[in-house]
Amino acid sequence: KKGADTITTINHVIGMKNEIQFLKVVPDIYSVPLSDFSYFVYDDNKSRETVKGTFSDNNSPAIVYSSNQQIKGNDFMYKGLTLDLKVNGRRYERPFFELFYKDGKYTYQKTKDSHIIVAIMAKDSMIYSFPAGLIEMIVNHNSQGLPLPQDFYYKGTDFYKFDEITDLKNKGKVGFAISAEILQVCLRSYLSYHCGNSDMRYLLMQCKPYQDKDGNYIEN
Repeated sequence: KKGADTITTINHVIGMKNEIQFLKVVPDIYSVPLSDFSYFVYDDNKSRETVKGTFSDNNSPAIVYSSNQQIKGNDFMYKGLTLDLKVNGRRYERPFFELFYKDGKYTYQKTKDSHIIVAIMAKDSMIYSFPAGLIEMIVNHNSQGLPLPQDFYYKGTDFYKFDEITDLKNKGKVGFAISAEILQVCLRSYLSYHCGNSDMRYLLMQCKPYQDKDGNYIEN
């Protein structure tokens, strides 16, 4: 038990360091003030100590202490949109996405067009932002209107499903590795024709893949 608690604490601290690094480049990625973002932080002493003094008074997100939001997979909020940051380890060539499998479909179990996956590649600190709905469309092979290559699902390099990972199966989840370049090509089509949330369209239409040259993101 003690060992498990220690590991959890270490993971939380690593996760917070990743989140804080990301927040510092939010204005460069999305062209909005950092003050437009809220940052959900675990409500415990270690987390409070980690975040204390991190941001200046005139350049800070709203700090919200909410373990419940973190447990639900919400790291940040922008105008009602929630964002979940995922750091992909240095061995990963493509972003990895974890979805629930329920009623014959893969889903994030979020309200449509309310949730964004921020995928960071640790090997080069590239940062991508994708609507959860775009990921759901692709993994459910509902790709009508998206500019996917004809051999996308069968080529074996751009799309791959992992349904035998024990940790994920125990959570009722399935993993998918998807080409970031192809997702990025599909992003504008999704926002134009499938996204019903104007705040999401505004935030992501002007967002491009961003390399955080000062970043040192760690998989956790």
